[in-house]
Amino acid sequence: MVFPRFNGGVLTLYGSPEGFLVEAELQVSERVSGFQEMRGRTKMELHKYGPSSPWYRRELTRFFETTGVCWYFPRQVALSQEASERILEAFCLDFAVQERDLGLGLFYAKQTPFGSMETCHGLCIYDGVDGSLRLTHRLAEKFCDIVRSAANYAEAEGMIEAAGELDLLEQACNGMSQVATEGVDGAKQASDTDQWTEIIAAGEKGMYTCEDGSREVTVVGYRFTPKGLMYELVPEKDQDNGKWMVAAHAIQAMHGFTKDHMGGPGDRG
Repeated sequence: MVFPRFNGGVLTLYGSPEGFLVEAELQVSERVSGFQEMRGRTKMELHKYGPSSPWYRRELTRFFETTGVCWYFPRQVALSQEASERILEAFCLDFAVQERDLGLGLFYAKQTPFGSMETCHGLCIYDGVDGSLRLTHRLAEKFCDIVRSAANYAEAEGMIEAAGELDLLEQACNGMSQVATEGVDGAKQASDTDQWTEIIAAGEKGMYTCEDGSREVTVVGYRFTPKGLMYELVPEKDQDNGKWMVAAHAIQAMHGFTKDHMGGPGDRG
C-alpha cells in the first residue's frame, strides 16, 4: 500500500475533468505475504502466511519514504494486474530503468492533490530506494507515450483485454494539462513550531518502527512524560494486558490516512 503526501509533497501535477496524474513524495508499506519453495528452477509449493500457517510469527513489513507517480481516473475502467505491469514494463524498456528498482502498488488518500476532501484509490509506480533517487520522474512527464507503448506491448503479446484497457487509459490522460502546484499543496503549518506538534489521534493507525522492523499499530492515547512524548498502543496478541508505551519518534503517521491534531505544552491529553 502506498500513502502519497498530497498535502505539501507534490512535485509535479497534471489534471483534467477525467482525473489526475501526480508525482509526489510518499510512504510505501511492503509486506511479505508468503514464500514459494524452489528446487533448482522447479517451483514447488506456494505457502501463504496466515493464522493457520506453521511458519508465520509476525508481520514482515518494510516501511520507507520515497517518491513515485500516482494516477486516478475514476470514470476509466480499472486496470487489471496485466495492464498495470505492462505500464511498468514499458517505462523500464523505454527509459532504461531496471524493474527491480521500482515497485507497483495501490495508493490510498483521503484527499486529492487539489485539496478537496475526496477518498482516492489508484495505482502508483514508485522508486524502490529508501529516500528516493526520483527514478520515476520521467514517467510523469511522458505518461501518455508510455501508456501507448504499454498497449502496443500488450497487443504484441496477445493480451487483447489488457491492450483495450490501456487504450482507454490513454484516451483519459490525453486531455491532461500541467497544474501549478503553488498554493495547491501547501503543508499545514503551526503558528509557533516551538509550542505545537502534530499528535496522532486516539483510535488511529500508525507505523511502529523498531529494531525488529516495521508494523502497523493502533494508538490508544499519548502522554507527556519526563522522557518526552510517548504513545500508548493497543497491545499485541503476544503481550500481556499491561500498557504498551513507546517513544513518539518510533511512530509514524501514514500520509493521507492517519488523522492527527495539534498538541502543545499545555495539552496533557
